[in-house]
Amino acid sequence: MLALLLGACGGAPPAVEEPGAECPADADVVTATDPPRTVLFVSVDTVHRDFLGVHHPEWDTTPTLDALFAEGVRFDNVLVPRGLSAVSMTTLMTGAYPVTHQVRANEPPEAGGSGIAAEVPTLYQRFGDAGYTTYGWLANMCFVMDGPPAIGHRSCQSDDENPGTDQATGDFRIATEAAETIAALPEDERFFGWIHFMDPHDPYDRRDPWYADFHPDTYDGPLQDPTEEELLAVSRGDTPFDAEDRRHVDALYASQLRQTDEHVATLLAALAESGRLDDAVIVVAFDHGDELARRNGYFFHGCSPYNGVIGSTYGIRAPGRLPAGEVLANWVPSVDLVPTLLEVAGLPWSGPGEGRSLVDNARRCVEPQHPAFFERGAETAGVVLGSWKYILDPKAGYSKCKHYDGENPFPGAAAELYHLPDDPLELTNEVDSRPEIAGVLRGRVCEWVRSGPLWSDDPANALLVACE
Repeated sequence: MLALLLGACGGAPPAVEEPGAECPADADVVTATDPPRTVLFVSVDTVHRDFLGVHHPEWDTTPTLDALFAEGVRFDNVLVPRGLSAVSMTTLMTGAYPVTHQVRANEPPEAGGSGIAAEVPTLYQRFGDAGYTTYGWLANMCFVMDGPPAIGHRSCQSDDENPGTDQATGDFRIATEAAETIAALPEDERFFGWIHFMDPHDPYDRRDPWYADFHPDTYDGPLQDPTEEELLAVSRGDTPFDAEDRRHVDALYASQLRQTDEHVATLLAALAESGRLDDAVIVVAFDHGDELARRNGYFFHGCSPYNGVIGSTYGIRAPGRLPAGEVLANWVPSVDLVPTLLEVAGLPWSGPGEGRSLVDNARRCVEPQHPAFFERGAETAGVVLGSWKYILDPKAGYSKCKHYDGENPFPGAAAELYHLPDDPLELTNEVDSRPEIAGVLRGRVCEWVRSGPLWSDDPANALLVACE
């Protein structure tokens, strides 16, 4: 194990302990070579992957998404770069890490945030340049559609741009508008559409009739329809949170996810109506997850570098282009999604971006073996390599997120090491017991930090100092 990990620093593959993929019978069959007429990119906000039906079969949360996963290749362990929507959504559209695409916060440029770096092409720009009509329907972080250049047809239903729009209403509007547009597309029009749903996301509101499916009993606790302040009170420890409270909040969250699954079904019906469904390429991705009080009593996501937030599951359904029913289990970074989709569509992958295509892995059922990096702004960085995850956090805590501050940071250690197959919840820090592996992974993280302007432009940055 150690020899292979040490070899990985020189470019050799790391040791991988997860099982290999099971090849479907038709894994080597590639019949479609022309660019697809229809590409639909479905992303959903704040999905804790354990709530997906493929991982939680006891609850029928995502029947439509599960069916799409079954019709394509499912990437079971995807690492997103950060638990912030705009940051990770931009990675989904560029195949680049935040240090390259330069979107580092959820604020648009006019509010003090950063837009996408001009030299980093987006997925919708690449499809537009290839002759596709491009559409975007977003219920959150709509400025990510603004390029440069902007997406072809832009629709935003977020509270930021349409004050007073709650997330349920915004999701319903974009699903309806997208379905109407898809159903009316000319038969010969090449179409790329990106739709991003806000649910499930705090506040965790009841979505009927689905809530009763997940919580058929009566709940009499204090978190009936929890507000953000009530959730923060739980995170601070001011309000008790017992097993029945958890069951109720989980059911609220699951009902939101189930409603979103219904919206996806509406889109598929529109594709069928337009005669596009059978050969449509459909991507399913999530910007990040949510802790849901599973660590430190913390609801939300911005604080956490753990896999309840930055671990995800993605899928690409591409009939005649990728095998159906395959599951790849090894950890991959979400930067790989853009080059993979471009190769599926027969489009070139070039320009700034750190991702690599997984098409060959999918067609040959060979598990990918390369590092996946992540960050928490300018203060924390880490890597998953093979079976191991390393977090470098010189300040041993994070204070720039909900309810945490400089005197009371989200707790952490200066360095953390987890063996994910044995410790999927990341509860046992092995940085002291496995110093040789920690040293190798620390070296990989420091190489990555030194290469990025987010850190290297500031010689006083704590990560750079720690890596000296």
